[in-house]
Amino acid sequence: MSARAQIGAAAALAWALVPALALADGIGGRIEAQYTRLDTWDTGASPDLSGRTSFTALTQRLRLTLDRSFLPQLRFDAGGTVDQTFGWSTTGTGTGDSYNLLSNLFANVTLGGPVLSGTAGYTRRSQLALAVAGPDLTYVREEPTLLLIWHPVELPMLTLRLSRPSTYDTRRALEDRASTEAQLTASWQPLSSLLTDYSFQFSNPVDRIRGSESTVVMQAGRVLYSGALFGGRVSTSAGLTVSSRALRVVATAAGGTTEQQQSPTMGYSLVEVFPATAETDTLARNAALVDGVTTAGAGLNLGSSVWLSGDRNFRDLGAQLGDTTTRVNTLYVWVDRQVAPAVASSLGWTVYQSDDNARWTRVSISGPVVFARFENRFEIPIAATEARYLKVAVQPLDPAATTDPAYSDLFVTELQLYLVEAAPPSPDWDSISQAVLNAAARTQITPSLSHDVSLQATAAATSRGASYATYLLSTGLGYVQQLSEILGVNARLSYQDSRDLRGRQYGILYSSAANARFLPTLGGTLAISGQLNGTPLGLASTNTVSLLGRAEPYRGVGLMATVSYGVASVADLWTTTEMLTATATLHPNPRLTLGATYGHTASRASPAAGAPSARRANRLEGSASWTPFSALYLAGSASWNVSDTGAAFPLANAAVSFSPFPGGQLQLSFSFVQSLEPAGGISRMFGPTARWNVRPGLVVTAAYSVNDFSGGSRIAQATRTQMVFANVQMAL
Repeated sequence: MSARAQIGAAAALAWALVPALALADGIGGRIEAQYTRLDTWDTGASPDLSGRTSFTALTQRLRLTLDRSFLPQLRFDAGGTVDQTFGWSTTGTGTGDSYNLLSNLFANVTLGGPVLSGTAGYTRRSQLALAVAGPDLTYVREEPTLLLIWHPVELPMLTLRLSRPSTYDTRRALEDRASTEAQLTASWQPLSSLLTDYSFQFSNPVDRIRGSESTVVMQAGRVLYSGALFGGRVSTSAGLTVSSRALRVVATAAGGTTEQQQSPTMGYSLVEVFPATAETDTLARNAALVDGVTTAGAGLNLGSSVWLSGDRNFRDLGAQLGDTTTRVNTLYVWVDRQVAPAVASSLGWTVYQSDDNARWTRVSISGPVVFARFENRFEIPIAATEARYLKVAVQPLDPAATTDPAYSDLFVTELQLYLVEAAPPSPDWDSISQAVLNAAARTQITPSLSHDVSLQATAAATSRGASYATYLLSTGLGYVQQLSEILGVNARLSYQDSRDLRGRQYGILYSSAANARFLPTLGGTLAISGQLNGTPLGLASTNTVSLLGRAEPYRGVGLMATVSYGVASVADLWTTTEMLTATATLHPNPRLTLGATYGHTASRASPAAGAPSARRANRLEGSASWTPFSALYLAGSASWNVSDTGAAFPLANAAVSFSPFPGGQLQLSFSFVQSLEPAGGISRMFGPTARWNVRPGLVVTAAYSVNDFSGGSRIAQATRTQMVFANVQMAL
């Protein structure tokens, strides 16, 4: 019996056993079957250029979970998923077929107790790809783990974690990596205001394909204090962290490298909604982006459904480092699924660095961006960079790259920063020791006036005799006052002084705002902010004034406008920016909503030597949604972008949703999207979708769509892609 026949027989047996297993206590799961048919052909006038390609895929998915408690403190849980996909393709040169089997298995035994607890677990992920041409190829990633926690009353809590992750292919030809890892932590809080902890980490990664092996030992001790004085009017905090990292490269061959993961202090993200620009936007905190969990979403979707909804805005994924001396040359962007190479290559990435999360400069990408063979991540090599903030910007997936519904949603789960370097063998340990002091105090001088001061100082030394010291000192005054029922003001003036490897820098920052609320339906804000920085390269300044107004002149009518103007100078370069956005919403009745938005942005750069340059862009957008009755929903929008070159890029989309039965058991919808591409081509996608909730736990979905791309430089001839999609999901 062939390998494929054996696999098919095993899968059929598993599917046959599902109904029986579902009846067992503590077992649940889901069965899913999916059919996809894609047909693409050239619709040009010349028959000689016409060609047709077809691809058919049949996917079966099985999910099973088991959760049993044998004793009050002993629990066993296990589960897994099995996905198998059969594919058939037809092109002008012939036919072919493929087979893919993906499995994820896990098992854990957990002991829970008030003093001693722990978990022994095992995870295994494998992917088998069979094709007509070439040998079978299976990738495996497995990791046994042991976690023990000892927490006696009023004594330090000890945590021990042991693991051995490994990644390899069954022929040990392309991938064969393993690492022995151990981590011991001790944490003690003798007082409510005092916390101490210590950690020890050991890892021994071995790469047999590249012939490299190294040993890494890291230790860190930390003391944290927080308290209040003078009845809470003064709050203080202080912390001291002493750490060391030692590396010894045991062996390496040509091309051998070592990977050092850098630890961000915070993650950041942003959707660049017009008129935001990558060079001047400020990212918002997103801790989930750097929490170490590569399987949970961080709130950013790169899938084609975002593009089809009319949202072409760049997604910014960023991280903050503890200082400006940490070197990074590789970024890993993790997502929630595997991405085919052809689809992955269609995404364009741009990397930026910043020292203040407000002014960004581009970092060159030093090599091709690839999607890992087995891990769900994009690997982005960049020029070695030392900065406090790093970010990568990317647009959602263009449906022109693929119509596969599997990529309708593509969620980012993690951003990791690495320093990857060549690893020459060395019999000696290469180490670095570091001490970081953080201290802060805030004093409430009056109910309206406060003062704050903070200090971060770092000292480090290496085994090779190099050493450095950095610091960042900040102090400022803040004022908040409600002058009357109508008018409130706030202001802040601060001074920053720092030194790093680039030299000493200082800055004076100010901001002030007046908030007026003339009526519950009428108000506005006038804000002025800026900073003056002294750097080794000279003085740099930024000043911005903005005005925001909002009004609701009638019930159901909302108006909002924002205008801002900024001037910045760096060395001999002056830059001015102006932005304007105006939005109007209209609710003539609860079932109808109308909206319109106008945006304008312009910038001008005037160097001391050379000709000035200018950029200008305008955007006009209108939208409408109507629910004539509860079972019917209609929505549509249109936007028009005009650049400084005069090029216009219109975008229109429409959607209809109909639920003929009470409760929404059957939902019918139709969508339409059309846009004019920058090169003059037209992109159009439309089609219906039906979703039937047959009963609780049983859902049937079917869809048909047509994608047309014609003209322009992106696609030489006009092409059409038709997709037929059907999916059945049944909970057990």
